Amino acid sequence: MNIIILTSEYPFPPRNGVTIPVANYIKILEEGGAHVDLVVIGESPSIKGSDFSGDVSFFTGRKAKLRGAVGEIFGKTLYSNSFYIEDVLWREKCVSKNYDYIICSPISMVKLAISLKEYIRNNINKDVRLVSAISDCLTAEFYYGSRDDRGSGRALLRRWQRAILKFRYFLTRKIEPELLMRTDLVLVQSDKDKAWLRLIGGSRLSEKVEVFTNGVEQTLFSNEICFGKASVNFCYVADLNVQHYFDNFIWLCDNVWSELTSSDIKLYVYSKVITDSSKQEVFKNRLSDSRIISIDYFVKDIADIYKDKDVALAPIFKSYGFINKVGEAMAAGLVVVGDSTAFNGINCLQSQVHAIVANDAETMILGLNDIIGSTEKTDFIRANARALALEQFQWKKKSSNFRQILDGLHFM
Repeated sequence: MNIIILTSEYPFPPRNGVTIPVANYIKILEEGGAHVDLVVIGESPSIKGSDFSGDVSFFTGRKAKLRGAVGEIFGKTLYSNSFYIEDVLWREKCVSKNYDYIICSPISMVKLAISLKEYIRNNINKDVRLVSAISDCLTAEFYYGSRDDRGSGRALLRRWQRAILKFRYFLTRKIEPELLMRTDLVLVQSDKDKAWLRLIGGSRLSEKVEVFTNGVEQTLFSNEICFGKASVNFCYVADLNVQHYFDNFIWLCDNVWSELTSSDIKLYVYSKVITDSSKQEVFKNRLSDSRIISIDYFVKDIADIYKDKDVALAPIFKSYGFINKVGEAMAAGLVVVGDSTAFNGINCLQSQVHAIVANDAETMILGLNDIIGSTEKTDFIRANARALALEQFQWKKKSSNFRQILDGLHFM
């Protein structure tokens, strides 16, 4: 079986919502005997190092911003799907083998993957199956973002930002399902995402959708859980250059962390270097609390992020997708404290047993003070979190299901 994967980032090492699924799809498929080739389309695509054995093609693609904006306004295409690829022969160069499947991820790659599928059909006379692994639903992102009144900026600016998201939801609620209907299979991360696509695309689209939640790196299950600790180390993991996660962090600092009076706690913040000067200033002000420690360099081994940590703070506030850092923290044996959306895609999770679910600042403060004051409760939740993660987040347990999904598509 020959498979070609189109993606926007080189997936090794896998660290974010784009690279984690793609890297593990490749591993699962190669272990099953498939040959996988990779096509990376981005502004400056490059290899960062891996054991990938297939062919890799890089094509420089720039966002056609004006064309994308006009296309979205007139209901023709998603803004994120508008690329200008410098090499006009990219499709011809991609088709080096007799491919059976095209897999594309994230949703920004879907339109390009459709054009590659059509090129193969028209020039090689073969109907290749197209799988779109979109992870998050774009329309859901716009819809729920337009209803989120939290934020670190001025109230007038936040209202303007929410109005833009609401307008984009109105524009894309027909474009996204129509685009996905042109694919053969849609992979999403949670039942909520599947229900959302049914809501905006109807039963015909829903029939094309399969839920396949990410797993986590196997090394995280080997993280030593230090039971009975008196001091508590917290972590917050996110790219603070992304406005939503930056707003979440500021909300956390101002409404939750500032209310914790214990001096025997530390909060380790893992993020890429913040590039926006105004965000840098706001972030710097929060670091005036000596209990908050910023780590902005790349941590090579993901297990080191969670090593010697006890609690992961996860105010997510988005009702779509699987939250990778929550799965990672649970696998590493940490207590995850977050709102209900932090646990999207996790089955059978019980608050106060596998994690602490807190949908507002007051509840989160109460939960954190319980953790700080009770090593028994902390140890109880940590052990249960690890057990649930072992049951649900191991890629090796998911591999057969992924292959079955593709096999079922092949015989449709």
